[in-house]
Amino acid sequence: MSASIFFILVGPAGSGKTTVRKHLLETFRGSLSVCVTATSRAPRPGEVDGVSYHFLTRDDFVQRIQQGDFVEWQETHGNLYGTLKKTLEDARSSGQDLVFDIDIRGALFFRAHFPESTVVLFLVPPTATELVARLRARGGSEEEIRTRLKTAEGEYSIFHANQSAIDYLVVNNDLPNTVAEVEAVVRAERLRCCRHSPERRAELCSLKDSQSGEE
Repeated sequence: MSASIFFILVGPAGSGKTTVRKHLLETFRGSLSVCVTATSRAPRPGEVDGVSYHFLTRDDFVQRIQQGDFVEWQETHGNLYGTLKKTLEDARSSGQDLVFDIDIRGALFFRAHFPESTVVLFLVPPTATELVARLRARGGSEEEIRTRLKTAEGEYSIFHANQSAIDYLVVNNDLPNTVAEVEAVVRAERLRCCRHSPERRAELCSLKDSQSGEE
């Protein structure tokens, strides 16, 4: 097989990215792993360092930026988030595909720098009203909800300006159906001809070494 595939889930808070990612990891256990990103924010209750995120202080994060340790990084809601080079190197050495839950700006970076490996899925609720309802259901202050809605507005704006860089637009109206659709994308992308090396294609699509000895 060729290099790892980067399945990047993007979309506003409340679109279901985290839940879909969890189902993908369960379904494709052993061949798909999560890209654990780094962040400068403090852990929330229940989050585990190295599993939820690589938690760094802001000073450490900035120092690692200066050292060139990140493939990409962004600042969102006042916190730094980024993808470490070592995460990609480890996935490729183990032959695993990766699933990402990152900012759309990070997804566009991967699209530009790893075009053959990157598959971008933009998840959205069916309506703006539903988006607001989901954010309210998650709790938080009105100010936090307004901040997330402003971020969503920015993400939608970036989407409209970069639609050619988005591979799939997934409307999360019914979770089981959404999960099935995204799983189908993973399976289909793995079957693309380009995912196999030229040598493997030549081996598979040949009558050499047949019992008759003929081509």
